[in-house]
Amino acid sequence: MSYKYSFKIILLGDPNVGKTSFSNILECGHLPDDHHSTIGVEFISSIVKLKDGTDVKLMLWDTAGQERYRAITKSYYKGIIGAFIFFDLTNKKSFDNIKYWYEQIKDELDKSNGVLYIIGNKLDLVDKRKVFNGDVMDMLENIDGKVKYKEMSIVTEPKDVQKTYNEIAEEVYLMINESKIDLEKNEDIVNINYKDNVATKSRYCCRS
Repeated sequence: MSYKYSFKIILLGDPNVGKTSFSNILECGHLPDDHHSTIGVEFISSIVKLKDGTDVKLMLWDTAGQERYRAITKSYYKGIIGAFIFFDLTNKKSFDNIKYWYEQIKDELDKSNGVLYIIGNKLDLVDKRKVFNGDVMDMLENIDGKVKYKEMSIVTEPKDVQKTYNEIAEEVYLMINESKIDLEKNEDIVNINYKDNVATKSRYCCRS
């Protein structure tokens, strides 16, 4: 399938906050039985058809949250046009670490005028919740630029994954159309070979 633009999106956050589950649902449509933690960086790509019929390619980089991999994953931040930072609503430390993850990508998002989504996962575990609305509001006031906040349960509402994925694509596309993203400064976004076919890398969850 051909596509007009390609958007590099990165997933960030502490271990066990839902990043890999998010990408697995996008790639395979379901959570695998044999869940594993990301080692270093894993990559998937897919074509998203936008509301006006335009096809765009999203390249999603799933990064490991463990400290020992951070030197490796940092090299993949270059050229991002969007980012998801995940935290666990039942784990206050993962929420407090949003500041760290944001600081890691702030300069790259500023360069591209990119889009940031912060995702509070595990909404289904409401009785174990440790992060509340007041905490979120305080956090958002300390983040500059374009940021959206969403809460979800990847396990019980997997349809929200694709919906959120499409939303970030639509938002980046809108900013291009409104000339808020400079294509000359972000030349990798434009697909020079517009009629190229796109192959998506398969991972363990899709093997027969």
